[in-house]
Amino acid sequence: MLSVRVNHLSFRLAGVIGVLCLALPTCAQIDTGAIVGTITDQSGASIPKASIVVTNEATGVVFNTRTNDSGQYQVTALIPGHYSVKASATGFDSELRTGIQIDVQSRPAIDFALKVGHATQTVEVTSATPVLQTQTADVGAVVQRQQINDLPLNGRRYSDLSLLEAGITRNLTNTNNTAPDRFSSNGNWETQNYFSLDGIDNNSGSTNLQESTV
Repeated sequence: MLSVRVNHLSFRLAGVIGVLCLALPTCAQIDTGAIVGTITDQSGASIPKASIVVTNEATGVVFNTRTNDSGQYQVTALIPGHYSVKASATGFDSELRTGIQIDVQSRPAIDFALKVGHATQTVEVTSATPVLQTQTADVGAVVQRQQINDLPLNGRRYSDLSLLEAGITRNLTNTNNTAPDRFSSNGNWETQNYFSLDGIDNNSGSTNLQESTV
């Protein structure tokens, strides 16, 4: 997967990961997402210590956690993909949500209101990932494979796909600097762009405008 973060904007492509952000030391984990939520009963009262099982539907990798005293939970460091979330608690019917899409820096809130019942009974609900991301201020986008194949990219340069997003501009006034990947996010300097490949630093000094200037 290719994931690109432009300060507070990220987008994902297939094959490479590029990251652009303001504070370079914090870039190590931007190629993942998270799932958060609150577990309550039908009256709205929180359920502490409820069991939460998050499963990557493609790989079968399982993440386990429990809600805190306020009935809240979070599971972080999830690679992009589709996940299921199962919530269960003693004295309540378990509930399973499937088809939850996680993209780079996404943080959907998956809440449950469990019904009183038997712990051996599970209610399965298939639902789409919430469109409105209320748990993060980050702005992100996913560039699909068909777009990558069909769009007329100059030299097939993947970084040009960042220009599809709002707030991304290319500085064409400095004709002396013809380096690729010269674009800025929401007014930030081009030298604040940072690229990583599968989570590893993928910058080469002036080639990627990484002179460590501020």
